[in-house]
Amino acid sequence: MREYGIVEDNQASKWIRLANHIIDMIVYYLFIYVLAIFIIITRVGTSLSFLGNNFLAQLVFALFYALFMFGMETLLKGKSIGKIITGTKVVTEYGEKPTISEFLARSFSRIVPFEPFSFLGNMGWHDKWSNTRVVKEKSFNSDMMSISSIDEIGNAKDNSADINLT
Repeated sequence: MREYGIVEDNQASKWIRLANHIIDMIVYYLFIYVLAIFIIITRVGTSLSFLGNNFLAQLVFALFYALFMFGMETLLKGKSIGKIITGTKVVTEYGEKPTISEFLARSFSRIVPFEPFSFLGNMGWHDKWSNTRVVKEKSFNSDMMSISSIDEIGNAKDNSADINLT
C-alpha cells in the first residue's frame, strides 16, 4: 500500500485543479460553439426545439459535459486538455489507471448540483465518489519508478539467496 502514500503526497493543489477546470470549461464551450454552428449549418436544429425549455437545456448541457469529460479522460488515459497543460493526470487512490466505470462515475459525479463547491473541503466529490485522485504527473511517475526499482533490488537479493553453491 505504499502507492497510496505516493498518491497522497503527489496530489495536485486546489489551484492547479481550478486551472484544470477553467481550461476544460473553455475547451468544452468551444466544442459546444462548434457543435452549435454545425447544427445551424446543417439545419438539424429544428429537431432541437425542446432546448427552448431552460431546465431541459441545462440538463442536456450537463449531460453533454459529463460525456465530454468521460470521453476526454478515457481516450487521453486520465488526462484532459487542462490536465495536459498543467502536467497532471487522474489515477485511482492506489496509483493505478482508473477503469472505465471509475471514469464514468467521476464524470457523472460532476453534474451533481453544488459539486464544484465540494472542493472547499479536503476533496471534491467526483474524486471521492469514484476513488480517484489528480496527481502531478512527473513527481508521481518518478516516485512510482523509485518504488519499482527498490522492489526489483529486493527481488534480485531474494533470488540470489535461493542459489545453492554446492
